Amino acid sequence: PTGPQGLQGLQGPTGPTGEDGATPSLTIGTVTTGAPGTDAQASITGTAPNFILNLIIPQGPTGEAPAIAAGTVTTGEPGTDADVTVVPQ
Repeated sequence: PTGPQGLQGLQGPTGPTGEDGATPSLTIGTVTTGAPGTDAQASITGTAPNFILNLIIPQGPTGEAPAIAAGTVTTGEPGTDADVTVVPQ
């Protein structure tokens, strides 16, 4: 049988300072469009300190076509600016 856990002991002395490590470098690798409805994915390849981030981002849903209707079209005088009025439908 195992008895109850004892009290926590005192904290030990601080250990020696470690060596400075190499500063990592992160480069964007491939960015691929995934199938609609799938999860985004990320992977890191390469070896320290040179890493490569590869991404798969799913395609979003197709949007609806805009509904634009032409109202009255009038030909202006040469050299004048065009004028467009948008009328909501």
